[in-house]
Amino acid sequence: MNRKTWDKEAVIKDASKYQTVAQWRKNSPSAYAICCRNKWNDVACAHMTIIKRSNGFWTKDRILAEARKYKSTAEWNKVDPSSYSAAKRLKIVPASMGRALVHGRWTKANIAKVAKECKTRGEFKSTHPSAYSIAIDKGWLDDVCKHMLNKAPWFGPRVIREYLMTHDINYVMEYKFKEHSEVARLPYDFYLPDFNLVIEYQGRQHKEGWLRDKQSAIEGQARDQIKRDFAKTNKINYLELEANTKEAVINGLEVELTMLAKKNKVELSSRARKLTTSEEKTLDTAFIWNHQSVKEAVAKCKTIKEFREKYPSAQDYARKHGIWVELSKSLKQVTEHGKYTKEFVTKAAKECKTRNEFKQKHRGAWAAAQRNGWLIELCSHMPKHMQKPWLK
Repeated sequence: MNRKTWDKEAVIKDASKYQTVAQWRKNSPSAYAICCRNKWNDVACAHMTIIKRSNGFWTKDRILAEARKYKSTAEWNKVDPSSYSAAKRLKIVPASMGRALVHGRWTKANIAKVAKECKTRGEFKSTHPSAYSIAIDKGWLDDVCKHMLNKAPWFGPRVIREYLMTHDINYVMEYKFKEHSEVARLPYDFYLPDFNLVIEYQGRQHKEGWLRDKQSAIEGQARDQIKRDFAKTNKINYLELEANTKEAVINGLEVELTMLAKKNKVELSSRARKLTTSEEKTLDTAFIWNHQSVKEAVAKCKTIKEFREKYPSAQDYARKHGIWVELSKSLKQVTEHGKYTKEFVTKAAKECKTRNEFKQKHRGAWAAAQRNGWLIELCSHMPKHMQKPWLK
């Protein structure tokens, strides 16, 4: 994939193709975004016409006069979207105006052809919405989607993950900053350590809530804001993507990574490589771990302790799916007898500010403190939880 570099000269050249800011923003969003970020607007937009009409400008007579200039609604919307929007709102789009539709384009064969380009139903719906809608109406959806994954990952994260893999960018999915209590239980979709960047894909549920539940939407948006604030406070680069097409997601990702690579002097491959068969299989699962990936992770470790410390989520997956006993046979169980003395456990407890942090960070020491009755004494410096009124 050839990447376009948006330096000042390229941005100004691209801006010269358009007569208004609205047209430029709509047709070349990446160039416009770079322009705004670097504050080149005065130079790049100097030749453009500033169109700001007063409220109520589009009367019925003016709308109909504007409509006569165009042959189709598509042409009208492209040239003057504000008047077309007003016409739709007032329901006065001339019935005689052609819609520039190619009737009969979406036959079953054509729908099946574009569906084969997509890995998931989500990608199909986002990339070809009209074909997807007709497939539902005609009852063809299951037939044209039979090659797609049944338990596929979300569309946005899958596209992001594929891009990162094909460009050999180091990343961690569902990353948690466990040392910070405010976001310890709020995972970010992706964390790129080389770029000090977290990526969040904002799907429809972030705005509408799960099953369009308003309370769910409010709670989700509150969690998203906490994550934004944390990234800003801790000087972590934050990228939020909400585009619903593959091309737009990749474009937004490329713009941000190109800028950070230049800023932090990080090497970024300009061409995507072809994924191996095993990589494609891991990409097609909604989970980071599957039977094969856990097996490969086990092969890299010598002891259960080493595996648990390196791949805690892999062990959780293996236990949950009943494959841990089988896969852990090659790992040694190392028990350090006498390690958890009171002195050792006290030292571990002093490193932590809360009981929860102590339990998560030093599981063995926590268990020893519970077993020997030292817990209350060793956690005396930690804040106590407020007792509920009905338990007093």
